[in-house]
Amino acid sequence: MLLSPARSSPQGSVQSHGLHPFDPMGTILLTHPKDYLTTLDLPMYQFTQVRLHLTGPMIPYIHGGRSLVPIPARDAHRVEFSWNAHTRRLRERGQGASIRPAESYTEGMIIDLCHVDMWVKTEEVASKMMFLHLLLLFAPKNARGEKEHGVRDWGIVCPDCEEAITHYASDEDWYGRYYHHRLHSLCKKQ
Repeated sequence: MLLSPARSSPQGSVQSHGLHPFDPMGTILLTHPKDYLTTLDLPMYQFTQVRLHLTGPMIPYIHGGRSLVPIPARDAHRVEFSWNAHTRRLRERGQGASIRPAESYTEGMIIDLCHVDMWVKTEEVASKMMFLHLLLLFAPKNARGEKEHGVRDWGIVCPDCEEAITHYASDEDWYGRYYHHRLHSLCKKQ
């Protein structure tokens, strides 16, 4: 099934330990924080580049084109994040069985919505539970409204060596492997 965009809808927020509302959609950025006037003057250590990989079957989407089946409005907010992941994966790995170069199909390009690249404002994420909640916003729902895709893993990109440090839901902390990488100077480029 190929999907195409529909109008997006605002997402709700959840409470974070009673301190202030946690707005997950206000915690993520589509591109580098220096691309936004609101975050231009903030120090870079407040942001983390995250690469999410969802479980489940490939979700093909026609980016910039038309499709027979429209994407549900509740999932439309995440399309550009997947486009970023598609172009990065193609640039890094080249063409392969799971990554295809942009194909013209009904005047668009087929991408997989199971991959998402984003920037996270780290100070807003107080716990692993909040981080997983944030990631699950990118998991599409099936026709009955149930999740058919879950979080497979996520990579946190080291700002020094640009390696994505892979994490899993079974890890104790959402950033533990990344923290170990930085603390013990495991960077390939220093």
